[in-house]
Amino acid sequence: MIQLLFRGGYTMIPIILCSVISLAVIIERGFSLREKKIIPRWIADWLDGSGPEITGLPEEITDNSGALAGVLKVGYENRGLSLKKNYEILQIAEKQVAGRLERGLVLLEIVAVISPLLGLLGTVIGMVLVFDVIS
Repeated sequence: MIQLLFRGGYTMIPIILCSVISLAVIIERGFSLREKKIIPRWIADWLDGSGPEITGLPEEITDNSGALAGVLKVGYENRGLSLKKNYEILQIAEKQVAGRLERGLVLLEIVAVISPLLGLLGTVIGMVLVFDVIS
């Protein structure tokens, strides 16, 4: 296995580095985007009607309660405003939460673009070396 890496040339090192980076991002996002971190169980029960009736702002809603809890908190805190203004505030809160949920995905996109190009570069370098030996 190690011999294949050495035979692959210098482009194997960045390709392996890209693989490690992408695996780290995938694992981190997998843990961060678990369903219970985005929509806590008590909110899911409340939304589908199987949970208890909530009349005020529950103590469970904090900044660390999950993505949906934060948006609900903003909506509850601004419930006295007009419907249009509350809608705009909720859209801003949703965009902030979406930005936190998408963190790290740009890095994964970059690695997904660079890795095949590194493989192609390695292939071209290998072909140049082969034709150099032949001539």
